[in-house]
Amino acid sequence: MILQHAIEKAGSIEPAKVAEVLNGLDVTTMFGRTKFTTDPKEHGLQAGHEMVLLQWQSRNGKLVKEVIWPKPAKTADIVY
Repeated sequence: MILQHAIEKAGSIEPAKVAEVLNGLDVTTMFGRTKFTTDPKEHGLQAGHEMVLLQWQSRNGKLVKEVIWPKPAKTADIVY
């Protein structure tokens, strides 16, 4: 989906043109934020996505899945 977007935005399948679009990309998809680092040592690594961390917690005697990270999406505090 990201590659298709980059190809369409570049108007070409030429690698340099597609790479230029990908280097400047910062979008949110149904999988979360996508942004690639352009630092020479880490070029192309996903830098914009935060993993969602879930934890099973007991609520009213039942186990429920709670989001504990990232903060904007959390539904409960972590239980240690």
